[in-house]
Amino acid sequence: YSQITSFPHTTTFELASDLSTTPGDAMTQWATATSGTAGHSQTFDTCDIAFTRNSGGTTSNYTGPSAAANGTYYVYVESTGSSSDKAEMAAIYDFSGRTNAQVEFKYHNYSYHGSPYGPASAALWVYNTETYSWKQNWSSTNNSSDWQTVSVDLSEYDDMVVQLWFTATTGAGTEASSGYQSDFALDNIVVSANAYSANSVTTYYVDDTGSDSNNGLTSGAPFATLAKAVSMSDDGTGVTIN
Repeated sequence: YSQITSFPHTTTFELASDLSTTPGDAMTQWATATSGTAGHSQTFDTCDIAFTRNSGGTTSNYTGPSAAANGTYYVYVESTGSSSDKAEMAAIYDFSGRTNAQVEFKYHNYSYHGSPYGPASAALWVYNTETYSWKQNWSSTNNSSDWQTVSVDLSEYDDMVVQLWFTATTGAGTEASSGYQSDFALDNIVVSANAYSANSVTTYYVDDTGSDSNNGLTSGAPFATLAKAVSMSDDGTGVTIN
């Protein structure tokens, strides 16, 4: 597989090509779809809605931003006619040989009347391609008419290949279109990770309850064997084992 390996990886959505509607393009950029495989056998759920690129305000009343957080364009989920519908957007990153991985982004999630019409239930999920496991690393139902800035620590995935998935689920109610105030928007997504420094010393954690599929960089994600920790060293890089 080929994944995104150049950091920081910044997506402003100012270009039409910044958002793909082809599932497999998640290997090289942000992609949104209502079905299909993103990579590593992980698929977009069968959805009725998806993210779309936009400028200015959204088409729904009482929801959505009036302009981009930065520049002219952003991506959002149009919630008109929806109820409990989910949209997904994914990209795949290779943090091999890197530390201090993180993602920063701006989001807008507003409903004038509130539940059950909105706002959306938004989340950032991470799929670890080495442990074959999913984890929700951020979520929000925050209702605000202003753009919000979020930074999510992804250092537990240092030295790993992961998929980042943004999801947004519209409001629910008794009517088929009751989630119409659930427009959820994203802008200026920056994924960063530092390269290992030459002649550096990296501390790895080992515990017999751990797994050699972990990255070993924290006590919460230790390796299971000393051999795995030692194997992580190379020329110019030292290893300290706890």
